[in-house]
Amino acid sequence: MSLSASSLLHGPDKKRHSKSDMMGRRYERIPFPAAVKIVTAGEDGLRDGWCIDISEGGVAFVAEEGLHIMDVLELSFEVAGEQAFRQYARLLYRSGERYGASFIDLE
Repeated sequence: MSLSASSLLHGPDKKRHSKSDMMGRRYERIPFPAAVKIVTAGEDGLRDGWCIDISEGGVAFVAEEGLHIMDVLELSFEVAGEQAFRQYARLLYRSGERYGASFIDLE
């Protein structure tokens, strides 16, 4: 079975709305402490990070500085040492080593 942010949050066919809607967010964020491999097109190519929280629309994570706003990343989330799911995302903000990205579909 293939996992996704949506299935991890709510099950396969459910959408949830919450106080997040009133705060200008389209999706509820939940804590999701997990290792994340970050693949970029730059020289460094691959780096390790740590997921802070996740929603159906995006993710917050920490990683060494050096990622660039608006870059497209491939994020591979690991749970219990195994890849749980992969997702492409566009990097939207950075504050020190904390980043936020919006999930995108490259198809």
